[in-house]
Amino acid sequence: MDVQRLGTCFILIGVLLVTHGGVEFVSANTISNVALGKNASQTDTAKGGSPALAVDGDPSTCSESASALADWTLNLGDYFIIEEVSETRSESQWVSSVVKATSENAGWDSTNIKGPNDNSVWMGDAHVHAVHFTFKYEVWPKQLDIYFNSGAGSEKAIECWNAQKIYVPIWGTIPNIVTNAIQTVSHVDDSSCYSRVYRVKFAVSNHKLLVDAISLRGEQSDGSLQQWVSDIWYKTSEVSGYEASNLKGVNDGAVWQPELPLNLQYVEVMFDKKVHVTRVDIYERSGAGSEKAIHCKVGENWISLWSKTPVSSSSDAQIFSPKLTASCFSNHIMVEFLLLQHDLKVDAISVHADKSPISIQLGMTQDQYQAHGIMNRNSLATWRPAEKGPYRYIRIQGSLQQEPLKICNLQIKGYLPSRKPLFKSVKFITMTIPRLGTVSNIQSVIACATTCTSQTAPPCVTAQFDPEWHSCAMFGGFEHRKDNDNRNETMVFKFAAHLFKN
Repeated sequence: MDVQRLGTCFILIGVLLVTHGGVEFVSANTISNVALGKNASQTDTAKGGSPALAVDGDPSTCSESASALADWTLNLGDYFIIEEVSETRSESQWVSSVVKATSENAGWDSTNIKGPNDNSVWMGDAHVHAVHFTFKYEVWPKQLDIYFNSGAGSEKAIECWNAQKIYVPIWGTIPNIVTNAIQTVSHVDDSSCYSRVYRVKFAVSNHKLLVDAISLRGEQSDGSLQQWVSDIWYKTSEVSGYEASNLKGVNDGAVWQPELPLNLQYVEVMFDKKVHVTRVDIYERSGAGSEKAIHCKVGENWISLWSKTPVSSSSDAQIFSPKLTASCFSNHIMVEFLLLQHDLKVDAISVHADKSPISIQLGMTQDQYQAHGIMNRNSLATWRPAEKGPYRYIRIQGSLQQEPLKICNLQIKGYLPSRKPLFKSVKFITMTIPRLGTVSNIQSVIACATTCTSQTAPPCVTAQFDPEWHSCAMFGGFEHRKDNDNRNETMVFKFAAHLFKN
């Protein structure tokens, strides 16, 4: 029997629901983040990055897997129309280098604020206190955390080094109460300054200024990530005073100069993170035109990213950024030079990378996913499915190129669809999920359908009428298997009828 054809019966259902104060079928279609706080799971976990952290509403906390082949799955608990899926990342980083401090004491150097808080502190003297420092990545700053061992409350200004190469204030106050207690102070700001260089000024007080560490949370402007050389793996030669170690960090005027002119020279450099390399920048103070090849090491193999035979060089300075002919997932880069007419002086090398895209699948059941898409990663990545559902399950899979899956502040914008009492009747079905409950003394399949639509917490979406026992079993999902021995009549909402085939 196809219940959708019994128009008068559906009128009866509607009347019964209204009379008994049942569920309202018309949805207001209010779009909200339907993922917040919902039940999440993943196949493996690393660094305490539990799956729930992806949907806790905090962009600074993230789920993280141990393997690149991990799956992350979310159960929305009901069936929603999905308008879009997005991710906002605001990850924390620690000070990577100190430019200078206006005051410090021997043994209590300002370099002690580098890295996580470890009780190794910078102590300012009795005069004006300010410290200039850098982080590894440029971000739009959202929160700066200062870890004090003493002097909390003395901070009076936070400044950002902007694109015009000047410090601009992003937070400020007149210090009032200063304490000598161990304390972490956080200042939140939505700044228009995109930078990795900052300065904090402190007021002089009656308490010692002891700063253990400083961390920054922020959002990157796009899907790219820039890294600077963290270590030198090998170099063919170097001139005294112009060592290859000068390549580490950002371009600062200290250069590597190889010797042996009219010869092939190369340097192998390392970066902190393995990434999908999409661009290599070589900051040259002299020797433009000497570049011969760029290679990337994956496992034990070298992959050519770019190559060309140099014919002449100049004394010009430049940032050499060739269009790469390939990409790779690595943190080990080799750059070859052919020394010609002019000395080669290289200030720094950086790599750019696209964050790994993720695969998103939307489905009504955990074993059948109807919508598939790829979402590129950036500070605000968005994917809008062509088929909007309804769906209950979201599965995310990461890159297959050795990068663990990390998800921060996943938002799924959607709404509950109108649940008009339109049902499809099927037979020879056995449900494979636990029942929400069973109601006795049910005389017809229509009454069973009515009972199902009245069950809203948790919501019933499938009902199975047993004519022999006059009972109605209710289910919160659509998972089932074919069973030719089961003669009970199964009622499902019309929107999920395609999952059931007689």
